[in-house]
Amino acid sequence: MVADEGLEMALPKGIPTLKHMATNPVSCPDNVWCSPKFIPSIVRCEVDSYLQPPCTDHFLIVTIINIPQERVEPNSSYNF
Repeated sequence: MVADEGLEMALPKGIPTLKHMATNPVSCPDNVWCSPKFIPSIVRCEVDSYLQPPCTDHFLIVTIINIPQERVEPNSSYNF
């Protein structure tokens, strides 16, 4: 499916995303896939191990995407 859709990795290769709770080794089982159209819009995609929730062995993956928005002026209305 990844090859059929032409998806690319947004999370750089080799970043640990899991720390085993009992034995403490780290591994990289989690991936962040993105279509090539949106790869240039990704500002940041990385693991934030400081925000790891309690009682879990996975780290949070933070992805920030820059999506431009059009500004729409509100219609003026009467204030009664």
